[in-house]
Amino acid sequence: MKKIVSLIALFSTLTVFSQAITVNTTTYSVPDLVNTVLINSPCLNATNVNWSTGTNFGSTNGIGYFENTNPNFPMQSGVILTTGNVQNAPGPNTSMLNDGTNAWPGDSSLESILAASGITMSSRNATVLEFNFTPISSHFDFDFLFASEEYGNFQCQFSDAFAFLLTNLNTGVTTNLAVVPGTSDPISVVTIRDFLYNSGCDSQNAQYFGTFNGGSNAANAAINYNGQTVVMNASAVLIPNTTYRIKLVIADRSDFQSDSAIFLSSNSFNIGQEVLGADLTVASNTALCFGESQTLNSNLDDTIYDFVWQVDNSVIEGETSSSLNISQAGTYQLTYTNTANPCQTITDTIIVEYDVEFVTPNPENLYKCNTGSATYSYNLAYNTSIVTAGLPTGTTVSYHFDSNDAVNNVNPLPLNYNSAGNQTIYVRINKANSSCYVVKSFDLLLSAIPQANSVSYVECSSFSQPGSQWFDLSSIVDNVLGTTQSSTLYSVNFYLSQADATAGTNVYTDNNYFTANTTIYASVQLITDATCRTTTPITLSVSSLPLVDDLEDVILCNSY
Repeated sequence: MKKIVSLIALFSTLTVFSQAITVNTTTYSVPDLVNTVLINSPCLNATNVNWSTGTNFGSTNGIGYFENTNPNFPMQSGVILTTGNVQNAPGPNTSMLNDGTNAWPGDSSLESILAASGITMSSRNATVLEFNFTPISSHFDFDFLFASEEYGNFQCQFSDAFAFLLTNLNTGVTTNLAVVPGTSDPISVVTIRDFLYNSGCDSQNAQYFGTFNGGSNAANAAINYNGQTVVMNASAVLIPNTTYRIKLVIADRSDFQSDSAIFLSSNSFNIGQEVLGADLTVASNTALCFGESQTLNSNLDDTIYDFVWQVDNSVIEGETSSSLNISQAGTYQLTYTNTANPCQTITDTIIVEYDVEFVTPNPENLYKCNTGSATYSYNLAYNTSIVTAGLPTGTTVSYHFDSNDAVNNVNPLPLNYNSAGNQTIYVRINKANSSCYVVKSFDLLLSAIPQANSVSYVECSSFSQPGSQWFDLSSIVDNVLGTTQSSTLYSVNFYLSQADATAGTNVYTDNNYFTANTTIYASVQLITDATCRTTTPITLSVSSLPLVDDLEDVILCNSY
């Protein structure tokens, strides 16, 4: 009996895991899909909602509402726009979707925006959803996911296309928000793909590819499309109290074959109600830097709204303006009420995290020999390896004339920098994958031309290699430097020839065995300027072992 129960439990678990999304077209009207599902704000609404899909042309319906419980699919609910039949969007992925007819036309504005990017497309089976809205803040964004039957089949050539066309109705300027992050490239199976699922072409922006629903994944796929991107975010900075129109459009390329779809996440359409912007977190590389203060600014009019600020569910007494200066981590919440329309009481929340303290090594002062020149060329890059020692790969360094330039990251100096000396330079060290940085300073200085003291090194004879004697060259470094030159500023190297000593080549680093009466050469040079050096010969001589009065009294005979 226990085995039967276990099998039933296992079957039940597998069934939940492989559950497909559910789709319907009757629970919400299209305007309700916009205002109730996507925006879901008690007071802010879209207006002038228009749409077009296959049912307008005697074909299938490409607009619907979906819900999901399958962990393989990263959205719980929302709106689907498809180039085929929305009722065929649920998984498993066991059929090729080629819904629609040639009577269902494309969209000219989609073709025009693609043409502006150098992409020619004859579109078919276009599904369009568009509406007006007037934001009360500058923030606008929403979450979406692109899916297509072309993944794994036709991802090596240009494909179906979609666009999010945002138009400022005052200026008439239109921007496509459906682009690969950091580029102006429209999103498609060509611009986001993983070569693992189509070896005929390489990967493109594969970090944004989400899941391949073919092969062994087909039976458990939540949707009936071969592949999908990760959840992405479309965003723009708006002018508050200005009317905009957003047009969401997707279409097949050339014919009605191989359908594609856009999934839009419920409650994610921020048309200005989320006035504080995105969370500032370590995971998103937007966390505040250690010790940094920040102003949370709603950009709302203080004469129109009343404000209540909270941090970690506690009201911040005395803070009643549209902005708040913060210096600690926490969950901040702003409730703002339109004094003329109490309906407009909206709460927005932002999570603020701080990065750990950014500690870096200190730079070193750079010296040049004072030869009487008007200027000297300093190699600022000498300090790069010093200030980044032990820091993550990707840490960047720049050098600046003054501290303000370093803080603002402007006017970087060339690495080979000409200076008269006695000048302070500021180095900005920027943490990898972060906006956090520190600014430190060092000086460009002049030093006297180094002096190399000639030394005659006499060593006692001893048991050693045949025909040679051990000379501890490290023991005469201080003698070569003398008492007036610091080892923190000057270094001593040894060479076997005068030519090598003069050129600074072939530094001697061997085992210090030499025959008697050998001459080697020492150079004293500035540590930060290897071209500034002075050389001297060193004679290596051997003396007989001294007499020893008894076994406990050894007399050393080496001298310099």
